[in-house]
Amino acid sequence: MVAVSGAAVFALCTAGSSLGVRWMIDNVVVARFEKGSVTVATVVAACLLIITISAVRAAGVVVRRTFAGRTEWGVAEKLGVQVVKRFADQPVAWHRRHQTGDLVARANVDVEAAVAVLAPLPYGSSVVLLLVASAIGLTVMDVVLGPWPWSCSRCSSS
Repeated sequence: MVAVSGAAVFALCTAGSSLGVRWMIDNVVVARFEKGSVTVATVVAACLLIITISAVRAAGVVVRRTFAGRTEWGVAEKLGVQVVKRFADQPVAWHRRHQTGDLVARANVDVEAAVAVLAPLPYGSSVVLLLVASAIGLTVMDVVLGPWPWSCSRCSSS
């Protein structure tokens, strides 16, 4: 859950960074060309805004990757212990029919395959949230830019 929360922070900061850049362009770049000058406070505010969004976004990545890894390997450890216990419960005759290295290799591969599905889940959830946030943002800013079938001029003319 913590990894998914970090992924959500990353996705929202990624979508929100465009708003920060927009504010900076409107209040620093455009203002400089139109008025001929910009206050130092405005430039500092723009820089701090971009740096803050970037730092929070980076923190989201660190949280996502750290806790996704911890979860994945925690589950792998628990499954590995269960596999070893299951091997230990087998009778001696069963162990004599199987090579030790073969059992260990198969157990390791099975555990890795079982937990491999966990790694992309937080990242995938952030991609979905990023798509939703971007679609909402586009629609709020300009309905024509929004990702809706009725906003496509080529779609309605056919």
